[in-house]
Amino acid sequence: AICFFLAYLTDLVGRELEVRHSLGRYTRRRFTIPAWAPDQRKWANEELKLLLTRAQISADTFATRWDEGIPAFEVKQTIELASQYDEQLGRLLDPVITATEFGISEPMAAGAGRIKIDKSTKNMVLVIDVGAGTTDFGLFIVNFAKQTAIPVEPKSAAVRMAGNHVDGLLVQEVLSRISDHSDPESKQRIANGLWRTIRRDKEQLFRLGTFDFKLVNDLVITITLADFLTCRGVLDFASQIESELAKFLGVVHRSFEDAAI
Repeated sequence: AICFFLAYLTDLVGRELEVRHSLGRYTRRRFTIPAWAPDQRKWANEELKLLLTRAQISADTFATRWDEGIPAFEVKQTIELASQYDEQLGRLLDPVITATEFGISEPMAAGAGRIKIDKSTKNMVLVIDVGAGTTDFGLFIVNFAKQTAIPVEPKSAAVRMAGNHVDGLLVQEVLSRISDHSDPESKQRIANGLWRTIRRDKEQLFRLGTFDFKLVNDLVITITLADFLTCRGVLDFASQIESELAKFLGVVHRSFEDAAI
């Protein structure tokens, strides 16, 4: 199932490379891994190397058929056949991926772009990568001149609270402002409607500072960013993230105290 999902993404990327950037469909690729424990990262790194390369054959096989539905037996058969070419398909991976035992961490990847262009990014750099399911921390010593970043123990860590949790808090905040006369069934229908667009609506709220949530029952609930950021759930979320960050930094050896962050 993971390989099939990767095949779909691979096909989308391949089309963008060809149509928008006039590049080859078989450009070398990288992937990132969350800040898991070393043994879990090592396993995931090896597994994803295989799945991501096998996904290319599936992407080419099913490129014109995503909309029509693909029988499971065809998917299984195609992936099994692709596994016979693992050695040849390895060339699709970027050498950085093939050379590392634990893969590229998500916080390292998130901070890499800035490290490459921002001359002020040097000495010790802390990266906080807030994704959908996890908030990842990464700590590095950066040498801009050499374009290198060396992980500092404890290197990275992950907290299982991030964007999805904030989405849920925003849905709760909107629902809390509906009049009490709404019955449970109606509130559930409204909640379902909110969840369909909450990620986009949340971005608008943070960008504009206020947002009108138009509910499925035609009611409009206006929420300001200032009010949302001071609600109890958001304050608790921020407090937990700060606590976990303090634990992460608390493990760093005292010899790094003079390094600027």
